[in-house]
Amino acid sequence: MDQTKMTTGTEVSVPGTEDDALLFARMPIQFTASQEEIHALPNAAAAFVLACRASGLTDKEIYSHIGIDAGYFSNIKTGKATLQADREAAFCAQVGNRIYPEWRAHRLGCTLVVLKSEAERVAEEERARRIAAEEKAAGFERELECLKSVMRGQLGGAA
Repeated sequence: MDQTKMTTGTEVSVPGTEDDALLFARMPIQFTASQEEIHALPNAAAAFVLACRASGLTDKEIYSHIGIDAGYFSNIKTGKATLQADREAAFCAQVGNRIYPEWRAHRLGCTLVVLKSEAERVAEEERARRIAAEEKAAGFERELECLKSVMRGQLGGAA
């Protein structure tokens, strides 16, 4: 009898694991708070907590992905610690929002500006791939014409 059982849509009980639950990666909820809501938050801990809650993910799904332990994560949520700057991008990617860095930027009198949207990045990558494929095809066509020319020369000389 298989002792693996489905407990929810996101976790499976696996005998022999440390906490008896193996979490599968879930996508965060795409939530956007208004700048006014973000700027009104009283401190970094509140911004961090809102970013986490807005994602719809569990704490474990967040902290295990960004490479910090549960205790440190808890300290960030209570304001006893802050998220290290080199982990901020991974955090934002995991929670699917930029609430935390937007709050931090506002405290400095700034705001975040997206340099390129995801759609623009994808379009740019597709454009580059298309251009590369067209250049490769043109190269093959030149080679084919050259080979045809050589073949015509060999056939014409033998006749």
